[in-house]
Amino acid sequence: VDPKKGIVWIPPMHESVSRMFAAAFRSAGFESQAIPTENEEDLLLGKRSTRGCECLPMTLTIGGMLKKAAQENHGTRHILFMPTAEGPCRFGQYNLLERKVFWNEGHENIEILAPSSVNSYQGIEDKTRRAIVHGIYAGDILMKMTTKVRPYEMTPGDTDELFEKSLRKLEDGLEKGTDLRDILPGIVDDFVRVPRRHEKRPLVGIVGEIYVRCNRFANGEVIRVIERNGGEAWLSPIHEWVSYTMHLQDYMSKQQGFSLFGTGESLMKNLYFLQTEKSYYKLVDRLLADRHEPHMKEVLDEGKKYLPMDFSGEAILTVGRTILFARQGARMVVNAAPFGCMPGTITSSLFLELKDQLNMPIVSQFYDGDLDINDKVSAILKTIVQNEEDGRDIAEEDDDRADTPANG
Repeated sequence: VDPKKGIVWIPPMHESVSRMFAAAFRSAGFESQAIPTENEEDLLLGKRSTRGCECLPMTLTIGGMLKKAAQENHGTRHILFMPTAEGPCRFGQYNLLERKVFWNEGHENIEILAPSSVNSYQGIEDKTRRAIVHGIYAGDILMKMTTKVRPYEMTPGDTDELFEKSLRKLEDGLEKGTDLRDILPGIVDDFVRVPRRHEKRPLVGIVGEIYVRCNRFANGEVIRVIERNGGEAWLSPIHEWVSYTMHLQDYMSKQQGFSLFGTGESLMKNLYFLQTEKSYYKLVDRLLADRHEPHMKEVLDEGKKYLPMDFSGEAILTVGRTILFARQGARMVVNAAPFGCMPGTITSSLFLELKDQLNMPIVSQFYDGDLDINDKVSAILKTIVQNEEDGRDIAEEDDDRADTPANG
C-alpha cells in the first residue's frame, strides 16, 4: 500500500487522539482524515456486512469506513489505518476480514494499512511515527485536562468549547510541524482559567479494551454518565498501549534472542518516545500533577501477579492498572470491553476476587451497541457519592460538637 496515493482514514478510537493521528499523517505529506465517531447507522451498516460474531470495534470500524466510502467519489482510493496486535484477541485479525468485507461490498478501492505491534509499529517510517506519537501524547493530555475540569465547571459547555478550540490548535500545529510542547502551556493556562466549583468528587478509573473504553459511542458515553452522577473520570490513555508495545518488544527480544543490532536500534527509538512522554507531562503539571500515568513496569509488575507476560494483550494492563488506580485514590473502576471479548472475560473473572482485596467496586461492562447499558455504573456511583456526603455530614457534626462549650 502506498498511503500517499489515497485518503488515509483513521478509525474514531478516541475523541482527540484519532484527529491527532490524521494530522500527523498530513504533516508527513499524506491526505488523511479521522472518521467521525460512529452512530447507530454505522453500527447497523457494519452488522449487515458481518456475521454477528465479531466484536463491537470491528463492526463499528467496518460500518464507519463503508459509510465514508459511499459518501466520497466512486473513483477515490481509500486506505483504512488498521494496525495489528499479538495476543488472544481478534484485533489482530480485523484487517483480514475487513479486506473480504470491502471486496464483497464492491469496494475494490479500499485498501488497508496494517503496521504490527511486534516491533511497536516501526513499520511506519520514522518521521511519521514520531509525529503520531507526539499527537497521541498531546491528544491524551487534552482529554485528561477536559475530564479533570469539566465535572466542576460553573457554566456548562465551557470545557467542551475549550476542548474543541484546543484540539483544532493542536491539529493545526502538528500538521505544520510545530513542536506541540510549544503550544500546550497556553492550552493549560486556558483550562486553569475555566471557572470551577471547589468540591471533591469520587474518582472513577476506566480500563479495558482500548477501542471500547475510548470510543464514546461504543461505551454509551460512560465518561458523561460518570460526570452526570457526581463522579470524575480518569480514562486510561491511548499511549498506555504505545508504552506497552515498546516494553513488550524489549521483553520478547530478551526471550527470543533477536539480533543485537536490530534490538539496540529499536530500543533507542523506543527510549526516545518514553523520554518524550515525560517531557509532555512536565509541561502540564500545573493542572495534571496528580494525573500522571504510572510507569509501564509498575503496571506490568502488578498484572504479572495474575497473568504471565507471554499472555500478551490488554488483559495484563487492565488488571495492573486497576490495582494502581486503587492506590491512586479511585473509589471505583469501570472495566469496559466488547461483548464476547476474551481479555475482557478473563479480567472480569479476576476482578471477582480483586474487588474484595482492593475494597473497591469494579464494574465489568460488556458493550454491544446498547447505549443504555451503563445503569449499573450510575447506581453504584450514586451510592458512593451519597455515602461520601453522609460521611462529610457526620464529620461536620462532630466538628460542631467539638466547638460547642460543655453545659453545666
